[in-house]
Amino acid sequence: APAAPAAPAQMYNDPLSESAAGMPGMPMGRDEPVTGAPMAAGNGGFGAPTSSASSAPQAVGSCSSEEEMFLGMCYKKCLALTNGTYPHRIAPNGCCKSMSLKCLSGSNVDFSGILPGQGYHVSGELTAPHPPGICDGNEEIYTLACYKKCSILTNNAYSIRSGPNTCCKAAPCWNPFNVQSSGLTNCDGYAVGGDIVAAHSCPHPATLVGAPSSSSAR
Repeated sequence: APAAPAAPAQMYNDPLSESAAGMPGMPMGRDEPVTGAPMAAGNGGFGAPTSSASSAPQAVGSCSSEEEMFLGMCYKKCLALTNGTYPHRIAPNGCCKSMSLKCLSGSNVDFSGILPGQGYHVSGELTAPHPPGICDGNEEIYTLACYKKCSILTNNAYSIRSGPNTCCKAAPCWNPFNVQSSGLTNCDGYAVGGDIVAAHSCPHPATLVGAPSSSSAR
């Protein structure tokens, strides 16, 4: 007897994405990489990669601590943009009160901005959203640069990077009692690279996912 056809691959992690698929303005696609890499919601909504303690370069790009990943791009967190009122991103320019089917109701969502760089359609630097970046395994991305992880530098006491020379233990990171700073300049104090290779002893630009490498750009 012929083998039964394989079940279609699951494309979405939540009922909202599945219900909204194909609706006007909602793109079709997967909530996760086709490689099946493990995902976590911690660093931002759909498709945020899990962190790795490995010293090897991260296999999947990541966004900075003040950003979330949505449809393969890094956006400033809806939580911060809306002061916690609409903490879940459902569109490039849209945020929702709760990640559920209630987001299909206009009273639970808020939209702002049309073009990249406007309203909620912004990166952590309030510019146009950007692709995730790849750093070494002991580094984290901040303002599109790779820094040694605050969790390593502070023995997990201040694990959130909130500035080039500043690490934070808990939100809100504008509270001076929640942060610790070290050093005043680049390549000093907490503003250092992972130092896995000599060229990364200081902060260095992140490699953007999808960007051509120097060897292929000829």
